[in-house]
Amino acid sequence: MKSIMKSINAKVCNNCGIIYVPTARQQKYCADCAPIVAAAKRKEWRNMHPGYNKKYRKPVKKITFCVRCGAEYERTSNSQKFCVNCRSMAVIEGKQRWRLEHAESERMKSRERYYAHHNGESMAEKRAKREQLAKEMLQKREEGLTNKDIAKYLKLPYYTVFRYIGKEPIEYWKNAVRAGAQIRVQKNRIHSKAVHARKKIMCEIKVAEQQEVFNAALISLEEARKSEAEAQKRAHEAQRKLNELKQALQAC
Repeated sequence: MKSIMKSINAKVCNNCGIIYVPTARQQKYCADCAPIVAAAKRKEWRNMHPGYNKKYRKPVKKITFCVRCGAEYERTSNSQKFCVNCRSMAVIEGKQRWRLEHAESERMKSRERYYAHHNGESMAEKRAKREQLAKEMLQKREEGLTNKDIAKYLKLPYYTVFRYIGKEPIEYWKNAVRAGAQIRVQKNRIHSKAVHARKKIMCEIKVAEQQEVFNAALISLEEARKSEAEAQKRAHEAQRKLNELKQALQAC
């Protein structure tokens, strides 16, 4: 048994007596007993040294004065410096003071974030690119394009084109209104034609359905007439046979 324990580096727990594999050379207890023994030792040490924490802990001054307004208040911890009324304002003032002290570093950080977001372009490069884009927009306007057409051509939002070169001249708007009116008239004509064609188709469908119903009614009427004629023939035949039987009985 001892040879097997040596081969696997096993030990016997000093508390419960089971065999376990330690994770350190000085380990004396198994994983289940280690926290129990540690808690018992801490409790024993506290019982042997009563009042240790109270001896080395700084006493809390109950009554003190606020650093901001100078009012007398009762604090709950040694680090408390402000009364309840000044606490929120002290936090805001501290943030403002920090911003003023670190204004230059924050400005540099914001510039670095801006350059990183815009692919490392400086403000001058960005301004030159915008000027080139505005020239291209004005050139397209001279060719007779509207802001919407320019936005579609350059693949930009309409508001961007409007912000760069402003509104179109009045003649552009007049032509646009005239073209829009023509388009609306054409749309109305197409819509009216479509509505008329739809109504015509619906009428034809209703007529066809009525014709089918009428044909079915005619067929059922003819069948009823045929069945009625057959019934009349059977009735005449039965009446004839009855008359023959009456004549035979009279002759007897």
